[in-house]
Amino acid sequence: MVIATRNRPQGLARVLDGLLDQTFADFGVIVVDDCSDEPLEPIVRDERFASLDVQVITLATQSGPAAGRNTGVAASDAEFVVFLDDDVVPDRHLIEIHLAAVDPAGGAARPIVSCGPFVQPADWEDPTPWNLWEAHQAKKEADAMSLGLYDVSWRQFHTGNNCMPIAAFRAIGGFDERFKRSEDDELAMRLHQHGCEFVFEPNAIGWHYSRRTLDAWLYTPRAYAYFDHMMDQLHPESGHLATKTAELARRRLPLRLARVVLVNRRLTRWAIGAAVAASRLAHRHRRLQPVMMGALSVAYDLSYLRSLDDARHGRSELMTP
Repeated sequence: MVIATRNRPQGLARVLDGLLDQTFADFGVIVVDDCSDEPLEPIVRDERFASLDVQVITLATQSGPAAGRNTGVAASDAEFVVFLDDDVVPDRHLIEIHLAAVDPAGGAARPIVSCGPFVQPADWEDPTPWNLWEAHQAKKEADAMSLGLYDVSWRQFHTGNNCMPIAAFRAIGGFDERFKRSEDDELAMRLHQHGCEFVFEPNAIGWHYSRRTLDAWLYTPRAYAYFDHMMDQLHPESGHLATKTAELARRRLPLRLARVVLVNRRLTRWAIGAAVAASRLAHRHRRLQPVMMGALSVAYDLSYLRSLDDARHGRSELMTP
């Protein structure tokens, strides 16, 4: 298992707690510290984690999750790797289910990549409106795949809860470290080209304790737009950006109207701020939860499209939040 982390010691401790009770016990953990402000050794070496086989690798400079995961895989001698985010606590069956999927009895005709859902935990304390929005989006996608509403493909691959053969990962060169977002899409596209089969395992549950700030959440669609454009330039054959923009065009009527009316950049910034403010107000009343979700969808959609337009016209470089 590889966990790339930065400045989340409490989250990492919670993930390690989740690994103590796995139904499959023969695994090692490689924690890659992406140059955290405080060392993680005191967390990992706590006596309650003594039964875990944990190795810590600290990067000399902040390099991003793609570089962290590549470093972790390079240090592994296992046949399969589970990637887990530092805010995703594994259900006790997670490793067992993933391994059964990627290494089925009788073998597989081609390499298998197993993906698990991100689920809102019952003890998630005071989630913000934007964190709840993310959980809602993840649930919608997982429910759609579980119900067979669309086929599982490389486009449903997410780095925070998955498993794959290390040989396949190494054969394509691992993550492209230029990607600070959409690195999972870019990796999955190349795994698909390599011949991998993607499966969804609904019971390989990752309990997602997201604690994203508003600034970090607003940065997310900007970053996705920037790196989706970059992926389109590097891999035009993937059709990734064309698919995403087609999906946006099919969104609900209020989102389509917002994109048509708010062509002015100043108005767009105002609309994003107003949508976030509306979500805060709606968050206080359970009956207004659909309003909260809709307002944040407008904010996300507008931010993504504005940033995609910037990337296409070379107007700005992506800045960190």
